[in-house]
Amino acid sequence: MKKISFGNKAKNGKKGGRKGKKLLLILILLLVVILGVYAAVRMKAEKAASANAKEVRTATVETRDITSELSSSGTISPKNTYDITSLVEGEVIAADFEEGDQVEAGQILYQIDTSSMESELTSVNNSLTRAQENYEVALDDYNTALSDYSGNTYKSTEAGYIKTLYIKEGDKVSSNTKIADIYDDKVMKIKLPFLSGEAASIGAGSGATLMLTDTGEQLAGTVTAVSNMDVTLTGGRIVRYVTIEVANPGGLTTDMAATATVGDFICSAESSFEPTLETVMNADISSSVEVGKLLISEGDYVGKGTPVFTMEAKSAEKLLRTYKDSVEKAEETLESAKNKVDSTQDNYDNYTITAPISGQV
Repeated sequence: MKKISFGNKAKNGKKGGRKGKKLLLILILLLVVILGVYAAVRMKAEKAASANAKEVRTATVETRDITSELSSSGTISPKNTYDITSLVEGEVIAADFEEGDQVEAGQILYQIDTSSMESELTSVNNSLTRAQENYEVALDDYNTALSDYSGNTYKSTEAGYIKTLYIKEGDKVSSNTKIADIYDDKVMKIKLPFLSGEAASIGAGSGATLMLTDTGEQLAGTVTAVSNMDVTLTGGRIVRYVTIEVANPGGLTTDMAATATVGDFICSAESSFEPTLETVMNADISSSVEVGKLLISEGDYVGKGTPVFTMEAKSAEKLLRTYKDSVEKAEETLESAKNKVDSTQDNYDNYTITAPISGQV
């Protein structure tokens, strides 16, 4: 057992000596490499320092003139050049310049025939005029409606007595709906025949004297119109009718008749009186409205602008909206017409070609 043990120790010692020698050799080689790298780095740094030291230049500070010269070659060209191109087609009727001429900015170079544009320019200007007029009418109608329908009321368009009333509360009133029969007998009129030759000598504004047939009472009147049409009465008398108006003293009715004299001329026959106004009041509105409350009754006297009935709020708002819509539509049409005129004028101006800058052609 002991022999075996000694034999193993001898073998292990021999192997350990070999491994130690290899390790020492590796360390020596590593040290050599490190020293070589260090030496190379230091040598490079010294060379760089030496090179930098050589580039340093010194001089004594003094005042000197510094000059710098630059030379090159190239092509000289004008600062501004323009190629003129026509934007329209047509016959050139004037070109008062030659190549090489000096021209000023704005100077006319070419004039192209504008006959094809004249009618178009006139047409768009006429359209603009109509659009402007329509806008003004629409705006005036809207402002009038604001006044006429203020307080949501519909107002009378006539002056006179309400003879017959055709509407009641809750009714729908639209354009041309018959509202009432109106008459005014504060002033009465009468049409009397005068001999044609005498009537031709009577002028509007002439004074007249009326004589009531039944009572013989005389009233002062004024000639308001003389007919130019000849009419033949019984007995072959050729006459013309003269209209005379007279203030009603309070007793004149349509059942009364009278004769008249104008200067030295006497009428040829009597006639009956008529009220100066006897008409129908129709609704003048752009949309349907509902009658809220009647503000007048038959027999009442109304003037132009007298409230006739109230309108329901919604229908009144809708009514005013129609006028406002008309204004907005007319305004859009007007703006479009203005733009059309501007674009047509710009196109028309293109028929005259001018120099954009001063220079040589």
